[in-house]
Amino acid sequence: MLIYRLSHALWRLRVPIVPLLLGRVSQFLYAVDIDYHARLGPGITITHCFGLVIGCDVVIEGDCDLFHGVTMGTRGSEWVGDWITDGHPHIEEDCIIGAGAKILGPVRIGRNTVVGANAVITRDVPANSVMDGVPARRISERPAMDKQMRVVNGPRRTE
Repeated sequence: MLIYRLSHALWRLRVPIVPLLLGRVSQFLYAVDIDYHARLGPGITITHCFGLVIGCDVVIEGDCDLFHGVTMGTRGSEWVGDWITDGHPHIEEDCIIGAGAKILGPVRIGRNTVVGANAVITRDVPANSVMDGVPARRISERPAMDKQMRVVNGPRRTE
């Protein structure tokens, strides 16, 4: 994340070539490809970063957990002549993206969503969802949580 933050800052300052070179260093050292054009918010945790790919126009709002092998990018529709325009994902806050998950195309992942390991997301996902499968489908609802990961408006414990 430090290399990404540095390269993104240099890109915003219009420093030529250096952001690209820093990205290549990150690829070589950590097997991570985070494009310096991506917009990543604060509080992102990357667990076992090997194989992580984040495309150029991806937006991750913050406080998300990303596991190894996650890919976020375009569907590649320009190569197969698809009539639907392509784009990059937008991930809202407090999401967990499981190992090997693929999030492809101009999709929006709602707040407080869990994407299971190896799931393939190609459509928008509502907030507070648990998604799994290929193609991914909503298998349950995740309860809304506050910043301390406590269930909001859930059943109260009596002790």
